[in-house]
Amino acid sequence: SLAEIVSDEPVDLLHIDIQGGEADFIDAAIADLNRFVRYIVIGTHSRQIEGRIMSILLSHGWKLEMERPAIIRLVEGCPQISVDGVQGWLSPARG
Repeated sequence: SLAEIVSDEPVDLLHIDIQGGEADFIDAAIADLNRFVRYIVIGTHSRQIEGRIMSILLSHGWKLEMERPAIIRLVEGCPQISVDGVQGWLSPARG
């Protein structure tokens, strides 16, 4: 768990870039994120992931301070990520 990794110490900045697993990690770790982390920078890999992350963090009072959505290009009618997205979030408890 995040708590085990940080040894119950506060974290000023956590960078998350899990190649598509960001929203699942945030959903599973939200209690520890709320407890320990002041600011999160997240690399995103789809618009769906960006939406899920927004839903989770906004519902827990986090403040979105910076966003650049993933850039997609169409290849034969199918969207493909050409540039990863990024989001920056400030914790409500530590901000």
